[in-house]
Amino acid sequence: MQRQILNMLVEGLPDAKIARRAGVSLSTVRRHSMAIREKLGFEHHFAAGVAAVRRGWIK
Repeated sequence: MQRQILNMLVEGLPDAKIARRAGVSLSTVRRHSMAIREKLGFEHHFAAGVAAVRRGWIK
């Protein structure tokens, strides 16, 4: 689930749209998003997305 959410974050989608696409609640998206950003050490979605690409987590 986190990889799917991460891919959509990198696309620049807002949390509500990610929730609709993934078929989960907004709070689930936010919880996963926070966990992803904490793992990467970044507060903002964009910076976390760039870091994920640089680390090879996504292409």
